[in-house]
Amino acid sequence: FRAAEGIYRAHPTAEARSSFQATVENFVTRFSDHDSAYEGWFRYAELLQADRRYRDAADAYTKVKGPPLFEIRAASAEIQSLADALSAPPEDADAAWAAELRARVRDAYDRFEKLATANPKLAAEELRARTTLSVAMAQSAGVAPELKASLDTLRNFETRYANLPDLHVLALALRLAVASGLRDYDEAVAGVSKLPPAGSESPQVLDILERIARGFLVTAADVAPADPTASQQW
Repeated sequence: FRAAEGIYRAHPTAEARSSFQATVENFVTRFSDHDSAYEGWFRYAELLQADRRYRDAADAYTKVKGPPLFEIRAASAEIQSLADALSAPPEDADAAWAAELRARVRDAYDRFEKLATANPKLAAEELRARTTLSVAMAQSAGVAPELKASLDTLRNFETRYANLPDLHVLALALRLAVASGLRDYDEAVAGVSKLPPAGSESPQVLDILERIARGFLVTAADVAPADPTASQQW
């Protein structure tokens, strides 16, 4: 599978990718006890994730059993895959379906935290920050969202990961979306005040502000019949 990967990396065509995927799938299926099986499972999971087969990818990431670096990255990627699955649920998804995936997120995050604590040099600040964001996304996305839990996950994000200002914007945007979903106006206002100044040099901030504004307008419309004053605040 490493030879197939090398060919694909050198010439990333659709044909080379298909060959690589078939080769690595064959490897993990036939040689699950091989010393390098953990790497095969990781590569296979990455390919499934790129194909948006998020649950299959999450299942593959759980089979990565090897050096701590791979296991830490696999636990983080499993959480991201589950968050993506929750963000794009099938038509028949219900609360029980979402609860199952969120239970898996909690288990994966516990595994990630234990590994990161035991191997601090392998768990970079950015990896920990992105994993935290993935957990918050999983909690707030899709069917029967756990909005309060998501808000708690994001508490003090900027303090915990002070060296990652680019991720602060994403955390603030997610926190604001959750606050809107909870109809917590005070939390939303506090979040807006923390956003960095928008300008031509910050297209990401402008995009987020537009998305936030749309969310606030939806909330305003929802609360208007029962509470016109609150609707005007939003």
